[in-house]
Amino acid sequence: MERVLEPAKLKSSLADLLTLSTMTVATCGPDSEVHAADVYFACDEQLTLYFFSDASSQHGIDIHRDPRAAITIHADQVGWEQILGLQMRGVIEVISSRTSWQQAWEVYSEKFPFVNDLEEAVAINQMYGFKPGWIRLVDNSQEFGFNQEWQAHLIDEEGENVRTWREISRHDKSSRKAND
Repeated sequence: MERVLEPAKLKSSLADLLTLSTMTVATCGPDSEVHAADVYFACDEQLTLYFFSDASSQHGIDIHRDPRAAITIHADQVGWEQILGLQMRGVIEVISSRTSWQQAWEVYSEKFPFVNDLEEAVAINQMYGFKPGWIRLVDNSQEFGFNQEWQAHLIDEEGENVRTWREISRHDKSSRKAND
């Protein structure tokens, strides 16, 4: 049975990880050299992850050349049994329209109220939005190697693109036994 989730429902199931402050953004440069950077992020109800960065940073330059990116989100753990995190692939867009920027700012400043006191820093940095197309949850607390994956799908409802998420795989003991 195919399991389809609305973005808010998937966000709710991943809430513990999405409340963390930092994600790692991986981009690819012009010579296929990869680059990773840690940034603070905030997530909206559509699972867009917003972050600020200097447009002249290596990942900023990479994003403007090629918007494809991968991110990870995880808390520090002391043992393999506690590994819990997200891996995502998608695209990053510059948030430039006034309306989109304001909506993203509200999400970001609600999570990080201290940015309201950093007007100069905010003004010289670019706001970006990462839109995932694929998400993998890794959760070794359930068992070693447990993971679940979702793929984004756009559905046209009354002339408007609506994003839903389809669970595309689940790797745990119960799914392996069913396949044996």
